[in-house]
Amino acid sequence: MIRTRYSKTVPIIIRMDSGFFDQELFDEMERLDIGFICAGKFYSDIKAMIGALPETAFQHHFGKTDEDVWQCYEFCDRRKSWEKSFRTIFWRPLLEEKQFLLPGSRPGTIVYTNLGMDSVVDQQLQEAGLAFMAETDAIIHSYHQRGADELVHRAFKDFGFEELPFQRFVPNAAFYYTMLLGFFLFEAFKEDVSEPVVPVQVFPDHTASHLGGRRRQGGVPCWQNRTQGHGDRHGIVAFQRTVGALPERSKIRLDLI
Repeated sequence: MIRTRYSKTVPIIIRMDSGFFDQELFDEMERLDIGFICAGKFYSDIKAMIGALPETAFQHHFGKTDEDVWQCYEFCDRRKSWEKSFRTIFWRPLLEEKQFLLPGSRPGTIVYTNLGMDSVVDQQLQEAGLAFMAETDAIIHSYHQRGADELVHRAFKDFGFEELPFQRFVPNAAFYYTMLLGFFLFEAFKEDVSEPVVPVQVFPDHTASHLGGRRRQGGVPCWQNRTQGHGDRHGIVAFQRTVGALPERSKIRLDLI
């Protein structure tokens, strides 16, 4: 649907755990010109190969700070039943919170990917100005962030309902798509309007408290009173300017949030 309804050339990258480690799935994603980053399995030959590597063979990957350092090693691997090799990246923590880990206590991670192999998705990333996503550091960082995908589902549930209200499929489908449209508009509002006050990552149930919704002082929304005596600590003035610059038809009754 992304290809038919949105764009035929937008780069698509799927991140998967080892439960999806399967050549047939990889081949299908390549047929669809989709990039993937999938956790692999530590087979005995891979363990032996990595165990025989000297320390000088590893490169260093840095996390959010210089206090988090991983050793990483890149190679190509093809399982016996596979017809094609895939780019493979192994890494393990070396330094965590300024403390070096002992060699026997460094849990390793291995991933397989088709990024950076001169595939169609590499071309799409290049055209979109996202060629860096095929770099080793970017692949490691992307895999570390795979759990963030679930936050979208959590935000959607917070915005609407976990259980649909009707007993029949058609009204539930209509309700679901209406809720999905509302959620999209809500996220667009955060991106385009309320970002000076409400971080984009904030969940729906916390957005009202950031804007002072549902709490009034003398009939005036709290978000208008927060600046009194505190300067613009909460960014409310910048937010008011952003809203004031919008066309009248785009403005929202913030006191009703």
